[in-house]
Amino acid sequence: MAMELSGGLVINKPLSTVRDTLTNPGKVAKCLPYLVSWEPREKGFTATFRVDVGGVVEYLSRLTAKANIEIREIDENNIDYLFEGSIARARYSGVIHLNLEEEEPNKTRVKWRAEVELGKALQLLSRFINVDEFVNKIVAGVTESIISCVEKN
Repeated sequence: MAMELSGGLVINKPLSTVRDTLTNPGKVAKCLPYLVSWEPREKGFTATFRVDVGGVVEYLSRLTAKANIEIREIDENNIDYLFEGSIARARYSGVIHLNLEEEEPNKTRVKWRAEVELGKALQLLSRFINVDEFVNKIVAGVTESIISCVEKN
């Protein structure tokens, strides 16, 4: 089961600063919401974080997720985050494409598009929960937290 999501934000920082932050594994990892731990890898990092699922999964408020994230600079305006991991022992993988556009000096628009592939266990959960809402909450929340964090750092 594949899903596509998209969004975007404007950051009050120059494009070069935004790009440098979004390609730095240590800075990206520390921007993950509810980060528990992270370890650097050759082209990215491994992260363990808690995901807020309140309102989507009955009787649960948070789940622990683990992800391996590889950061690829496609060119000066495009970055890909390739990821694979698990949440509650259910596998997922995908890519988040980031497109950076300078709107004016010291202002950068970041458009993102995610393609997420869900493992069988997550697909089976669709009988009990709204999996689309669940995945959207996680992917959009994590992506927008990372992008928003750039403005604070």
